[in-house]
Amino acid sequence: MRIAYRYAGGVRTQRGGAGVGTPIRVMLVGEYRVALFGLDRLINERRPAMEIVATATSCTLACTLAGQILPHVVVIDPEHGCENVGEIIPTLVADYGARVLMLVGQRDQSIRESFVLRGASGVVQKDEAPETLLNNKSLATSLHIGEHTLRNHLSRIYDKLDVPNRVELYVFATRNGLTT
Repeated sequence: MRIAYRYAGGVRTQRGGAGVGTPIRVMLVGEYRVALFGLDRLINERRPAMEIVATATSCTLACTLAGQILPHVVVIDPEHGCENVGEIIPTLVADYGARVLMLVGQRDQSIRESFVLRGASGVVQKDEAPETLLNNKSLATSLHIGEHTLRNHLSRIYDKLDVPNRVELYVFATRNGLTT
């Protein structure tokens, strides 16, 4: 697989082939290049499972790039560099098939819920452990169970509450006063 880099206007793109065993393609969106660099390093440490395919310093640029490279996941810092973040979440999800993960510093529950209701797959606090962005391992470890067991428990919870995924579980929990 040949990878080409293109730098312009705060953007770095990387294109690769698709197929079985292809890494999860991640695009980062935020204003601060130092923060983007840190996220880039964190995610690229997970190679070959994950790889950064683009970084953008504005939401407008992120939409343009998403249409070109079709990332699997878009991680957005909505507090910096995203002037119309509420509008682009549905576009990234519906038009480009991306899962959107919001990286926030605010603890305002209504803001978090608005991101989820617009289509974000998740909201992660900036002060959480870096592993929170990547997988279920830290949650399973804190519960002293295996990741497979965690997935089984989550599936049973989804069935009992009649919700299809974690995003809907989060919305259910928030609406029923089950979150802190």
